[in-house]
Amino acid sequence: MSTTGEILYNVKRVVLTPLDEITGLPLASGKKINIECDSEVEVDPEISQGQEKQLRDDEKILATASTPDLLYGYKLKLKNTTLELTVAALIEGGTIRYSAEAGHETEIVGYDTPMLAEGSKIKSFKAEVFVANYEGGDIKNYAKITFNKCTGKAFKMSLKKDFFAPEFEIKCRENTKAKLPIKSMDFIATLPV
Repeated sequence: MSTTGEILYNVKRVVLTPLDEITGLPLASGKKINIECDSEVEVDPEISQGQEKQLRDDEKILATASTPDLLYGYKLKLKNTTLELTVAALIEGGTIRYSAEAGHETEIVGYDTPMLAEGSKIKSFKAEVFVANYEGGDIKNYAKITFNKCTGKAFKMSLKKDFFAPEFEIKCRENTKAKLPIKSMDFIATLPV
């Protein structure tokens, strides 16, 4: 990492990995979901605001006591250029329907959100965002930004005379079970396969 600052440009990939609800670690049987296309990710910190109190008389402030603002999470907005139902199923807890026709078992034929009687089927996952780090006109390496415990919401749909681009909202918190912070950033030489 340089001392002059990093030049991050363009989301290259987003990887979502389901977490084990007991350990907080990635599921051994969990299938990683790679989002390969150009995406946009907004990262907004969620802050618990501190307070400040003053003790004063008529002419001056005698004392000031304050508590600091505290970071307790992030809210991500993942804007994708294509509708990937595997992403929707993980983030909002839905179910993908596959073809029952012989030889076409991996063909997606539909998608369903959870039934009300089923309750919430939203599961925790890890989100890794990979962004190119430039030096001059070349990619020097990649910033891997990891959000260690995420949950999602049902995605917004705006269908009109334009291309549809889903927008997923994700809430990120500290992964207390796995003793991992809310967010980590590492610099890696290449994108994972």
